[in-house]
Amino acid sequence: MQIVQEEESIVNFQSNVHLNTNNLDLKQNFDVIIVPPIIGDVSDIKVSKTLNAWLHHMYLQGSYICSVCVGAYVLASVGLLDNTKATTHWIIEQNILDNFPLVLLDVDKIVIEDKNIITAGGVSAYLDLSLYLIRKYFSISVAYECANFLVVDAGRTSQKHYKNLANLSTALDPELKGLLTWIKINIGQPLTLTDLSKRMHVSERTLIRIFKKNLGILPTRYLQNLRVQIAKESLINSEKSFEQITFNVGYEDTTSFRRLFKKATGLSPGEYRNIFMVKP
Repeated sequence: MQIVQEEESIVNFQSNVHLNTNNLDLKQNFDVIIVPPIIGDVSDIKVSKTLNAWLHHMYLQGSYICSVCVGAYVLASVGLLDNTKATTHWIIEQNILDNFPLVLLDVDKIVIEDKNIITAGGVSAYLDLSLYLIRKYFSISVAYECANFLVVDAGRTSQKHYKNLANLSTALDPELKGLLTWIKINIGQPLTLTDLSKRMHVSERTLIRIFKKNLGILPTRYLQNLRVQIAKESLINSEKSFEQITFNVGYEDTTSFRRLFKKATGLSPGEYRNIFMVKP
């Protein structure tokens, strides 16, 4: 295993621990290259021409290029994710969709392989990527033994239940920000598209266009996402029944909302509470 980059050494997570590295060299040959998570704002990530050329060269040589978490932003920046299925941390989903529309992004998945590119979700998905590579290059049984030794779940396939469904783009029209604040305050009411358009003093068609431009989704989907997110928080922060929570977020049909919750999170309300609620 080697750590490679343009400089001779790097500092580990802004500490005083220096890691020895090798310089980027087009003559290098690797089976697997992993772009690690990156600490900081993704808007500050700048990929040099040298790293860009090196990644493309390694890919064309047949190396598998992998990323974890925000590392996918690097691969998207150099075009390696164009027309490619990929995943990343859900918190930068909208950022990648806004800046790299050719990426076939699916942040519900923990690990995705497509065209010699393997991407993994959040930072802890490093383990999922590692187990995936062990299964790929060794065997399922070896991966199973490693998972048991590390005391981790080897069967994770989705990060849907970790995703904040109310996560928004940072660049919103001021009028829309005001409407979203009002929606959150009044989420217990049976809000309709007509209600929202009147509140913003625009036509329903204009409102749909504003939501699509700023959030990439329809107003009705935003309402569903917000209601599910509030329900998730209520399940782990209170002992309210799901029926009570359903009413509090503006739904009358518990069965319908239960189906929506499971579709959005991959878990039933009871499963979600059992997994994520901190028990005394």
